[in-house]
Amino acid sequence: LVGYLVQQAAAWGYGLTPLLSYVKDHYMRVQARVLRGKKRADASIDQIGILNYCPRCSERLCTATPRHQCACGTAFEHAYPLWCGSLHEVETIDAMLKELPRSRFDAPEETEAFLRMLKGESSAPFFWDSHDLCARIGVQVLPLAYILEQLTAEGFEATRTHFSPMGFRTDAHLPDLVRVLAS
Repeated sequence: LVGYLVQQAAAWGYGLTPLLSYVKDHYMRVQARVLRGKKRADASIDQIGILNYCPRCSERLCTATPRHQCACGTAFEHAYPLWCGSLHEVETIDAMLKELPRSRFDAPEETEAFLRMLKGESSAPFFWDSHDLCARIGVQVLPLAYILEQLTAEGFEATRTHFSPMGFRTDAHLPDLVRVLAS
């Protein structure tokens, strides 16, 4: 969705920066800053890439040009246009958290937890389903908290995701995930 919005904005000479993006219940939302200017439009377009996805081993890479073959030997499938930049602006989420005590939300604790989760996943690029990943690499399903702890201990970003209770986001690639989870 963000990739499409960026392309449409750029066609009219505007740059777009996502401030807050999320999926909740039955809808997707993107709040964005839109600013006029060719340089801003070009900077936004530069954040669009191609998702190279391996249907055999689930490896995924976001690149400017398509890659044809995964390290496992299988041909990549591609998705385009894909926004490869951050889906959230941390400063926006911080400002929302600061204003939250003065707001009139029915469930401020739930809103705070949701915003903190979004903030945590702002820079980890790829989503993984923990059950699917464990099945693919042939290990017993591990608790999500354990997976996140192990990845973080290895120096990777790793966080729960807001839209899937079994999902997480990380900057680790498949070989790293296999090494960490199979040990």
